[in-house]
Amino acid sequence: MPFDANTSRAKIFEALGAVSFPVYLAIILAVAVGFNDQFTDLVSASNSNVKRLILYGVSVGYFNLMIWWSCRTTLDFCSYYQTSQSVKMAPPDWKNKPKEAAVAFIDRHIPFLRIKKPDTSDTKKIRANYFGGVIGEWLPRVVPALFFLIIAIRAWFNHANGVAWTTVVVGVVMMLFLWKRTKLQDNVTKAKEEKEQNPEAWKRWEPMEKWTLLLRWRVFFALLLVIPSLFAIFTPLAFSRSLGGLAVVFFGLGGLVLGATWFVNILVIPAWNLLVCLLVKITDLLHDYFKQEDKNKTSAKRWLRKSIVFFHVTPPYPVAFSLIAVASILAWVGDTDNHAYRTLEPTSNSQSNSRQFDNVEQAFEAFTRNPHLQTYPVDGGKPVKEMVPVYFVLSQGGGLRASYWTNAVLHRIEEIIPGFSNNIFMMSGASGGTLGNVSYLGSLTTLKPENAEDNNVRYDKFKYMHQQDHLSAAVTSLLYNDMLYRFLQFSVLEEDRAYNLERSLSKAFASAYAKPVDTVFEKGYQQFYLEKAAHNEWYPIVLTPTTIQELGLLAMVAPFHFSSEEYPLVLDLQKLQAYHSHYEKCKPDSELECADFQAEPDDKTWQELPCLFDGAVGNCLRDIPMVTAAINSARFPYVTPKGTLYKEAQWNRKLHTADAGYLDNYGAITIQHTLEILADKFKPHTMDQNRRYFPVLLILTNTPQKPSGPQKPSGQQKPSGQQKPSGQQKPSGQQKPSGQQKPSGQQKPSGQQKPSGQQKEGCDKEAKQSTVNDFDTPSTYLVPAGHNSIALNEILGPAQAFISLRPGLADKRMADLLDYLKTTFLDCNAQTKNPDDSSAIERIIEKGYLRFQYKQPKGAKGQKDPPLGWFLSPDAQRLLDNAACEAVTGQAELKLLYQGNDEFCQARH
Repeated sequence: MPFDANTSRAKIFEALGAVSFPVYLAIILAVAVGFNDQFTDLVSASNSNVKRLILYGVSVGYFNLMIWWSCRTTLDFCSYYQTSQSVKMAPPDWKNKPKEAAVAFIDRHIPFLRIKKPDTSDTKKIRANYFGGVIGEWLPRVVPALFFLIIAIRAWFNHANGVAWTTVVVGVVMMLFLWKRTKLQDNVTKAKEEKEQNPEAWKRWEPMEKWTLLLRWRVFFALLLVIPSLFAIFTPLAFSRSLGGLAVVFFGLGGLVLGATWFVNILVIPAWNLLVCLLVKITDLLHDYFKQEDKNKTSAKRWLRKSIVFFHVTPPYPVAFSLIAVASILAWVGDTDNHAYRTLEPTSNSQSNSRQFDNVEQAFEAFTRNPHLQTYPVDGGKPVKEMVPVYFVLSQGGGLRASYWTNAVLHRIEEIIPGFSNNIFMMSGASGGTLGNVSYLGSLTTLKPENAEDNNVRYDKFKYMHQQDHLSAAVTSLLYNDMLYRFLQFSVLEEDRAYNLERSLSKAFASAYAKPVDTVFEKGYQQFYLEKAAHNEWYPIVLTPTTIQELGLLAMVAPFHFSSEEYPLVLDLQKLQAYHSHYEKCKPDSELECADFQAEPDDKTWQELPCLFDGAVGNCLRDIPMVTAAINSARFPYVTPKGTLYKEAQWNRKLHTADAGYLDNYGAITIQHTLEILADKFKPHTMDQNRRYFPVLLILTNTPQKPSGPQKPSGQQKPSGQQKPSGQQKPSGQQKPSGQQKPSGQQKPSGQQKPSGQQKEGCDKEAKQSTVNDFDTPSTYLVPAGHNSIALNEILGPAQAFISLRPGLADKRMADLLDYLKTTFLDCNAQTKNPDDSSAIERIIEKGYLRFQYKQPKGAKGQKDPPLGWFLSPDAQRLLDNAACEAVTGQAELKLLYQGNDEFCQARH
């Protein structure tokens, strides 16, 4: 059966194909707002706030107005083009009437300009033969109606009744407006045509003509597009803070869909078609040459002309493909990289090359001299008088949820054990966990941790900091600065979404703690620790791991010097950035000597760099703002861009920082290397006989726990003879997993292997079996990840695969760390044989780690778990507060040390 282009079904697909970009964007956004955890959390936050509800209503109306106008403009253009092609027009006379020919050409091929308006008969024909028929007439109105319906239904089912009713009201108002607009235009047109016969009717409708013209005037919609865009570009934080998350998304995407439609239809495709027409004209000018020749050459000319005309694009134009193509070409031919991470300019007194400590052993010696260390006396003739727990904090990644969880748990522990933070030696993590470590470090600089009342104040202040909407700053910069910079490389657009996220976090910290922005977050990482050392103050070492995407290795910033032998497969980010920029600046005619680039250059290569160790203004090693070091660890795909180490490098030679969770979502690798280096400090025969130090891991897991089947009781021993499942055996010699082998020439010297005497004499390592922990059981890897999309799975699959991979990889790293902790320290350093005779601190030391897992508190069923993103609603924060209280007070060992207020948890709410 032959295809009939005039059937209703054909018209539907014809119209949908023309407006596919705005229609599909509206559908994707409706699904995201209704089903995505971060969006539903934004809806929840807007539901009970009158100001946010009003802004939501205005923004969702704006978005749908832009969707309607984009669809209507595209279909009008297609209809005009289709009609102009069907009307017989005389060919343009370029030779005798070039001006008229140019006008006719523009009217025919670039109808948006419409230099010469079509006559009445053409206009009527356009409306009588509208593109897509009746479907084309109604589709621009149907899309907003469906959008309102989906959002209202999902908001209702998510118990956001305020948002649901606001959506319904705005939707009804807009639908009435669109319906009345058509009626109004028809009445005004009819009255104008009959004004001579019925002047009284025309006087009544004449004032409405200005409004009908305004709604059809493109400049009006251009102002609606430009004004919010300028506000967002020049004041991104004010724009995002004043509107809120949902409003920012709707305003940004609304402007994007209309701007993209105009950009492609008015500029990109017409420019392309002009190029094609120019090539055709050049071919036609050769006609005199070809017509005097044989038929074969004439046929060749015709073939060439048809081949060129084949590339002429006719409406409807492919908007999304055209945008991607133009952005790709601009990226290929020009420098469109505005994602270089921030470094601080060296000054005359810069200490960028200085570190507080020469190595991690020196850092530990400084830690032991801290006069505020908490010590615990030992009774009963033990070989030492007091024990000192040395806490290592490992914070799992997870956006603002991870940062909030880290602070909530650590402040809760501080309430139970006042002064506990003085015994934190090192903190590591990934993504939002690193940010949580940095914000907790900042809180320690404001009030003394030994004071319980101060801890309560610090808790409230950290909550205030995390109550801010940091997502909007990133989204605003993504939809405006970062998108536009691909096409318009203005300096005002160079502040990307990572930078604006950093500014949002820094200002939130300064506002919460009433401190200048450069107190912690904006201060140089090395400068912070050097200043504290100058005042003989100890603060926990916060490591900030990140992934170097092209090398597949971790890099970090630390307040001590370290080498690849001490921290295998972990690079010094400051040195890597300096060496990479030096290498890229090397030219054949320069004074710099260029060696083959290595991820970790040897000592000789470092010494030959002329600007690294002279201590002068030209020092290559640049300090990094503390917040930038944290965000380098939290460069999650789509949300924050990869950070460029050296912007001026060639594209195929650039190095980028990515989310630390690519390789290690807890920071377990860096902590394990630290324990390996400090192993002698914790061995019984080398310790001070009056004081003994023991490592204790504090593992902060914010991923919602998803139980699968019966859980094994805590502390259950693995049956005798049960071997660790295949695939989870710890490689001999503490080898790293496959795919992360140390590059050639960087093998750890044999002298750096763990000494055989590290175990206490008589401790039979082979005879002992590792206890079951939360990370080494096969069921850990069989639990569904919970990051699966009902719709758009093919599009979102890669991101979902990455999110699902992180927990399993992180658990493997953590299992290796716990196995190392047990076999190296715990089995041989146990203080008692009978747990019932142990004190609380001895139980903690003998266990070796405490895990604080987020579990939805009792009575919170039906509430959604906090999302992985950069915004938390009040409901999500309450869940985290309650869960943190239960996680900390649920630790039996901590209960025995409890010295705080029994009503702490209740006082939080």
